[in-house]
Amino acid sequence: MSESLRFFLGHGWWVLWHLFLLSLLLPLAAVLGWLFRMQPGSGPQGGDVAFLLVVTVTVGLTAASLVNTLLFAAALPTPGLLRFAKALAVWLVGWPAILYLLWRLTDAAAKAGAGTAARTGWLVLLALVLGTVYWLNLVALARFHAFRAQP
Repeated sequence: MSESLRFFLGHGWWVLWHLFLLSLLLPLAAVLGWLFRMQPGSGPQGGDVAFLLVVTVTVGLTAASLVNTLLFAAALPTPGLLRFAKALAVWLVGWPAILYLLWRLTDAAAKAGAGTAARTGWLVLLALVLGTVYWLNLVALARFHAFRAQP
């Protein structure tokens, strides 16, 4: 298996975890598509479904990022449980900040007074932030796999 494919899908039993991470992209793509197609201020447009998809992605990414943070901590050179405490402290500060940023970007992309160009810009920024979150999760997994592969 090529290195890039292993980075995205893992190997062995890890393929299931990687597939879970990648499956979160489906509701995320649906939300981004809905945000792009919606017409702010023109009545009901399926916002309840989009909200449920946002909640699904948020819960899934929260669980995945917490697990991946702890896996990343296992690969840190710090001895004992201190490495897990440090990684968990960083996650407890960083993750709410990321969620707040995602909420503000989603809110800006759905504003009734914003023009199409502004909404598209906010959506592109939202997609870049979410892509960075996914990339960081995959990097944490890759570091853990490299740590486990060491003799």
